[in-house]
Amino acid sequence: ASGLWLYSRAELQRDIGLLAGFLGALVAALGHGISDFNFHVYSLMHLLVLMGGLAMGGCFRSGLLQSRAPPALLSVSVRALVALLILAGTVMALQVAISGSLVRLVESDLEQLDLRQREPYRMPLQRLTRAASIDPGNWIIYLEQANIARRQAFWLRDPERRQAKLTEAIRLYEKALRLNPYDMNAQFGLGRSWMDVGDPDRGLQYLRHATQHAPNNVFYARELGLQLRRLGHYPEALAEFERARRAGGWNDPVVLANIRWLTREVQRSPES
Repeated sequence: ASGLWLYSRAELQRDIGLLAGFLGALVAALGHGISDFNFHVYSLMHLLVLMGGLAMGGCFRSGLLQSRAPPALLSVSVRALVALLILAGTVMALQVAISGSLVRLVESDLEQLDLRQREPYRMPLQRLTRAASIDPGNWIIYLEQANIARRQAFWLRDPERRQAKLTEAIRLYEKALRLNPYDMNAQFGLGRSWMDVGDPDRGLQYLRHATQHAPNNVFYARELGLQLRRLGHYPEALAEFERARRAGGWNDPVVLANIRWLTREVQRSPES
């Protein structure tokens, strides 16, 4: 509101340009923030603050903005409040930064994972636990923990231990979704976990939800198609593989082979 007020009263071309640039960047950042987490990217935030500082500094230099000394008592109160806000913001920023750095280290660990080790997931899980203690509101922590639990369940042959690990994965995916209901990776992982547990109806519900909200994700469509084919839902499976091909999987051998096979099956038995 202050920026718009200044823009409407600016006379110098320099002030108009600076304010227009800042307001345009602010609107773009807020619009982007509706569908993404761009305010978590520190370089973008720093650039936005820098543009605002340049615009306000230019207005102050030209006389459009004028400094006013507040009453002494108010000045002390305002300074104390500002100091507290800065301190709180600094603590929150450090929490997010340290937690995010640990998560990125985990992602690097998983890319270089050696399953021949005795406890290959020990270090990633320790880092995720530390990240959760620093910033418990970071849903990506629980998403990564759930992914690891589901991977561990894949290699377990004891049915009880495998079921317990899948139950843990489901709990962690649900926790991630409570913090960020729009994370389709968590939706998809939850669907796969329910499929592995043996509840295909609930599993397909989550897999379909993830695929419908990310229609251009080749991996989601392909995996949903494979699950549908396994359950005998051939027409829907064919539609998902066709979706995967349109989304970019036109040269994916799994997608193409399933389209050919399912096309023959659907033509042979239209009511399948």
